[in-house]
Amino acid sequence: MEAARRQLTAAWGNAEFVDARLRAWGAFVESPERVTGTVERVLGKPARTFRSWTGEHADEFR
Repeated sequence: MEAARRQLTAAWGNAEFVDARLRAWGAFVESPERVTGTVERVLGKPARTFRSWTGEHADEFR
């Protein structure tokens, strides 16, 4: 956590913002974000799963 805090503060320049983001992201462990239909409404097709996205882009991370 401390390493992330240091790196994000160096990148973003605002320690208070970094701390707020880290708290928010940590809260998702207990209370994940709600799934919505926004992607489908905007794009006109269902959102892809993370698994399908990673399968399509795996070579880009090798």
